[in-house]
Amino acid sequence: MEHHQNYHSSNAFCPNTQKLPLDKLTDFIFSMQSSNLPVQIASYSGYCEEHQFANSTLSEARSKLNSQFFKDIFDQVMERLQFTSAFNTRKYPYPAYAIDGSTLHLEPFNKDSDDFLQTRSPKRKRAGSHIVAAYDVDNRLFMDIEVQKLARKNERTGALELMSRFEEMTIVIMDRGFHGFSFEMKIMEMGICS
Repeated sequence: MEHHQNYHSSNAFCPNTQKLPLDKLTDFIFSMQSSNLPVQIASYSGYCEEHQFANSTLSEARSKLNSQFFKDIFDQVMERLQFTSAFNTRKYPYPAYAIDGSTLHLEPFNKDSDDFLQTRSPKRKRAGSHIVAAYDVDNRLFMDIEVQKLARKNERTGALELMSRFEEMTIVIMDRGFHGFSFEMKIMEMGICS
């Protein structure tokens, strides 16, 4: 992995202490499905106990990653896909994007205060990041994402940031939670969305 030092502290994945190296961690995260975690670890390791790692090892390794890591991986994948014909389908005269947000829950270790959101219980906090994504309706691909700290999440700001990167007139579809007069005025001032 190139520039992996940008995603964690310098000693987080050093060779003499690594239990779960960054490449293996990344490969496992992207292979995860919605089944039971111990079953996924066993399956990923080929059901060989010698190559399996503990849930706590996974939690510890994930806690060392910076949330920007996934944005950069996403950008690298999208850059490579643009050299294929993955983006050639278009049913409408303009590209159509659906924009929405979602929270990604993270391990609570090694996080700063902006990574936490207060829950209803005064003693509990939830760690995570908030993602606002633009989905290309015609090509059925996520085209861009905006990663936000959980405590400072703002879907409207994330959507405006995504729209500012659109290069041509675009049809944008969002749910009712996004809309407001000042938000729509900012979109109209951009002049690229309908």
